Amino acid sequence: MRPKLFSYLLTLTLAGLAAWAAGSLCYRYLQTPWTRDGQVRANIVGIAPRVSGPIVRVTVHDNQPVHEGDPLFEIDPEGFQAQVDLAGGQVQNAEANLKQQTQNLQRQTELYRTRVNALQDFQNAQDSFEAARAQLASAKANLELTRTEVVADAGYYNASEVNRCTEHGITPFIPKSDTSANTARGLYGKSQFKYDAVKDVYICPAGDTLTYRFATVELDREIKYYRASHCKNCPLKSRCTRNKANRTITREANEHLMEAMAARMQAQPEKFKLRKTLAEHPFGTIKRWFGYTHFLLKGLAKVQCEWSLTTLAYNLKRVLNLVSFEKLMAAVA
Repeated sequence: MRPKLFSYLLTLTLAGLAAWAAGSLCYRYLQTPWTRDGQVRANIVGIAPRVSGPIVRVTVHDNQPVHEGDPLFEIDPEGFQAQVDLAGGQVQNAEANLKQQTQNLQRQTELYRTRVNALQDFQNAQDSFEAARAQLASAKANLELTRTEVVADAGYYNASEVNRCTEHGITPFIPKSDTSANTARGLYGKSQFKYDAVKDVYICPAGDTLTYRFATVELDREIKYYRASHCKNCPLKSRCTRNKANRTITREANEHLMEAMAARMQAQPEKFKLRKTLAEHPFGTIKRWFGYTHFLLKGLAKVQCEWSLTTLAYNLKRVLNLVSFEKLMAAVA
């Protein structure tokens, strides 16, 4: 009787331990699901923006795949600009304080050398100087955190929008597409004319100057007109203009911002190359390869669902191109 009871107890004990082990493994799997490549430590990850403020637009939805550089949400630009101004003011205050502490340290150093002041006063001045320098470094770092950059394609090339970005502390990188009618006709476009900001004139390919004539407002844009004076006898006129009079060039009031942006684009071409890598491939595949040029449904919820299915199809295609069908099946098996 006793051996059988002992056998039953041992069997129940082993069964209980096996059930406990199975339950622990199941719980662990549910909490931290694993794959062949690594572990997922969290199902929901909090995102903290570098600047705070009211969110005016959300560009993603639940479970949408995103890539580096994709916009997630837009913060109210007015609050953003206020933080930029505040950070700039903190930098100015820190610079003024550092200047004051530098002068104080120089004065205390001289007094200590002449034995007028005690060592403690000199050390206090040194500590104040180091604290002011650290405060300035912190203020500059905070200012950098409130600045941002935006990269867009040529379709967003617009002087008013670039001006708006600049006013809100945003540095835009947008390439310019040459839409000049003269360029399309094989004539000299505006890009062939150099602007002299000091003299406020344009220099044509023949070396003549186009001087300022008048300004006007067209479609809420302030435009200045520049005109040449000696086109009639110019040997390059046939390649410059079909106008019987002299060549005219227009310039917007904030065109200097566009010229500065063009200089940034030329100095940092890698920024736009990175955007092409991150954004152009998905949209090119979806629009050209899939033939998905427009949404078929209406309403935000339905369009979000439609877009989720589209991105799912793209992601599957991308995975198959990267790891092959066999490796994908082996990974999910």
